[in-house]
Amino acid sequence: MGLLFDLEVFFYNPSNFYVTLASVMASLLFFLIMKFNKKASNSHKLMLAYMHVFALVFPVLYFVYSTGCRMLFSSCHRFQAIMYITALALLSALIAAMLVSPLVIYQSFKKKSKQLQGSYLSDFVEQNAVSYGLKEVKLYLLKTAKPLAMSFSHFRKSIFISVGMIDLLGRKEIEAVLLHELSHLKDNTPSLKISSFFLRILSPLSKFASFGREIDEEERNADKFAVGVQGTRRHIFSARKKTDEFFRNYNDLK
Repeated sequence: MGLLFDLEVFFYNPSNFYVTLASVMASLLFFLIMKFNKKASNSHKLMLAYMHVFALVFPVLYFVYSTGCRMLFSSCHRFQAIMYITALALLSALIAAMLVSPLVIYQSFKKKSKQLQGSYLSDFVEQNAVSYGLKEVKLYLLKTAKPLAMSFSHFRKSIFISVGMIDLLGRKEIEAVLLHELSHLKDNTPSLKISSFFLRILSPLSKFASFGREIDEEERNADKFAVGVQGTRRHIFSARKKTDEFFRNYNDLK
């Protein structure tokens, strides 16, 4: 009852209604451009995804700040107060879209992992990272039986490889997977996969669009990098075959 009353009071002010409507329309526009503009680059689509989430989150924060201000102060209807609330909501929405969501995903992986130092795999990552101009790439062992590998470049350049992946693959296949992830860091492409992940969480429209085609293209490029370094495609293809077979069997058991 309290929320419905607050919404009624909030939308009683026509300016609040128009601000909310404009934000939702902008969010929809960014989404449509992202989905149907086939010529847009990956970085352009990534920016549109962030703008879509930004415009989606803004009216919610604007409502929260406006309601909170109205409950605490009597002058929240004044123009200056409205400008402060708008600026605060804009800043909060920007931080939520650009920083908080990727950080939450990164920290969720980190909590389930331990950093590998002084091991053959960490030395392998360090040596190859330096060769391709990457500095301080951290390698983490993800504590899960599923064969997973993921790289992050938003904060500290990091690679996560799971216990299940190491148990499933041979040495050269693991090296191929690590080279694949290093390629993502070198080309700064982990952002697209991570953004696709948090877009599915935050946007109700995400099921109607994805970065599937773009991610597949980046995966192929990362595979080519691993093949180029190793001089053969046998190891990366074998690694993919084994992980695909694992998840087929895993899904059949559900």
